[in-house]
Amino acid sequence: MVVSFYYGILHAAFILCLYLIFIWGIEDLLVDIYYWTRVIYRRLFVYTKYPRLTVEDLYKKEEEWIAIMVPAWHETGVIGKMLETTIKHLDYDRYVIFCGTYVNDPETSREVDFISEKFQKVVRATVTHPGPTNKADCLNFVVREIHSYEMLHGISFSGYVLHDSEDIVHPMELKLFNYLLPRKDMMQIPVTALERSWKDFVACTYMDEFSEWHLKDLLVRERLTKGIPSAGVGTCFSRRAISFLEQKNGGDPFPTDSLTEDYAVGLTLAEAGMGGIILHFPIVLQGNKGIRRTRKLYVSVSEYFPDNFWAAVRQKSRWILGIALQGAKTFGWRGDIFDKFFLYRDRKGLFTSFVNFLANILFINYMFLFVGLRLNFLPSYNYPIPRTLLIFNIFFLANRLLHRALFVFLLYGWKQSLLSIPRIFVVNFINFCATLRALRLFGEHLLSGKPLVWDKTQHVYPTDEQLATYRRRLGDILLEWKVLREEDLRAALQEQRESSKLLGEILMKYRLIDEDTLSKALSEQLGLPLIFPDEIDVAAMADVLPKKLCADYLVFPASIEKDGTLRLAVTRAVEQECLNEIKKHWAGPLKFCLMKESDMLNILGGLAHMEMINQI
Repeated sequence: MVVSFYYGILHAAFILCLYLIFIWGIEDLLVDIYYWTRVIYRRLFVYTKYPRLTVEDLYKKEEEWIAIMVPAWHETGVIGKMLETTIKHLDYDRYVIFCGTYVNDPETSREVDFISEKFQKVVRATVTHPGPTNKADCLNFVVREIHSYEMLHGISFSGYVLHDSEDIVHPMELKLFNYLLPRKDMMQIPVTALERSWKDFVACTYMDEFSEWHLKDLLVRERLTKGIPSAGVGTCFSRRAISFLEQKNGGDPFPTDSLTEDYAVGLTLAEAGMGGIILHFPIVLQGNKGIRRTRKLYVSVSEYFPDNFWAAVRQKSRWILGIALQGAKTFGWRGDIFDKFFLYRDRKGLFTSFVNFLANILFINYMFLFVGLRLNFLPSYNYPIPRTLLIFNIFFLANRLLHRALFVFLLYGWKQSLLSIPRIFVVNFINFCATLRALRLFGEHLLSGKPLVWDKTQHVYPTDEQLATYRRRLGDILLEWKVLREEDLRAALQEQRESSKLLGEILMKYRLIDEDTLSKALSEQLGLPLIFPDEIDVAAMADVLPKKLCADYLVFPASIEKDGTLRLAVTRAVEQECLNEIKKHWAGPLKFCLMKESDMLNILGGLAHMEMINQI
């Protein structure tokens, strides 16, 4: 009796999953067919007639002013690293980073202030009421600060870029946005998860989901609906788009009644005819072994996603709350058939997470049933199985796994690609728990009337060693400029590993580059302008900082600007120890510029000589 009841429940659940998965498999297949049809069509008929956009094209366009917006709540230890790394590696000049902090988060505020003293490209915006509220509220205060900055400095920002405090910003991101401003009102570059060890199954699930979503699904959505939701990071809005949102929302561009303001803003702009586009700008790297002999690195935003199960559940439950629940309440079912189709795909996660989890349970049960029937310790199973439907579903499953593995392969290689298949079980369980949590929080919100606040994820930022693979390295810049051969660079890097000397020092020792080329490359890498001795009144600036400090760290004061900023000539990236010593003697803001080491030594040597003469 018990076994018969168990068989009945098992079969009913099996038939339900079978039909639902069949329906969802068809819609996924339609998206896949459209994507590959478009890829083939563009290869045959578009790229043969029109040249692809190149890096050289990006550099030909004159730079517009762009504002980068970074909301921050309890980001001590993360936000400072993110801001400094971004400033050092962005290949762009006309930008300012505006970071929003809260009055009751002094630790984060102090960290942002420290960076703003070091780099004038950082401005802090203060949310005047206690946090946490939500990202939209913080961003609205940031936008107000941007408008104040424009009035104070007499400039006008053409683009407004969204980023989070854990983002690794691609050096060419602003160049790409700048190329399309002001023609496009919302631009989104792919968001990718930084690669983790194969053992970090939770963190790696983000690699799996984001690869296919940003390389395929968003592209199809853009072509069929003429608009996409923002991903919340790596999104650039035109000035026209921000002005429209301000008018629509009574002065504040971002809706504070949503936990996923990025998603809401993207749909709002699409309705107004200012739909977004997804930008795929690959840089092809040549390999020398393995399955892939070439590798595409996209201009994208990278970050570390949670590697803890419950942290992933918290983050995904916020996305489900904002997109599936609040999104359905706010937007309903607007637009044409394609708009409704993708709104449905946004919201079906409320059901697919349960069905996928149930399918995993059924798979385990049927494996147990198969073994039991084979070993004759379970009675016969007499329920009919719709074999045709089952075969179709097996095909749809294989298609899904193949596509997921393919797009993971394109970004991370074959090892992660193969591991994405067993990780599907982890994804399903995380999504199931996240949906349960989202439904509970939304229910409590409806019953109590309390607003849903910023349920933020604890962020981490890569260490200097981890960032080494991301940064524009000095050797890469010299190779790009075609002033250094690859074999010479490899030999110099080998000597650097053995001697711990600076790469520039080794290259100059063997006369592979001259000092002028080295200083220009360091200026490009560090994002610091070059300065020359004839621009400095040495006698007037000689007593601003102690001479011993200048000699120990190879720095020299260049000038004092009207606002009290000390321009300081340096020969390399400024270390924290050096900055602490300078702060003992100069309390005002600092601005750095780069000088050739030989020029710096000449200045310091001349000062020492003058001091000896005065003593005589």
